[in-house]
Amino acid sequence: MGQNCYEVEESTITDLGNGQFRIGNDRFGTFYFAGNSLAFEAPEAIYFLDTTTVLESDFSPLCN
Repeated sequence: MGQNCYEVEESTITDLGNGQFRIGNDRFGTFYFAGNSLAFEAPEAIYFLDTTTVLESDFSPLCN
């Protein structure tokens, strides 16, 4: 891959019940709010999802 390029990944979120969710095929964890962020806590890391005004078209170029 080149430098300063971006990848796009599409996935699904599946509710597994009891507060557990799966993202894609292999990421399992729970969602919760942390301040103004939505957090997804998985065994390997905690991912924070923040609101933004950035659009996909703002990221250029895509990696090949």
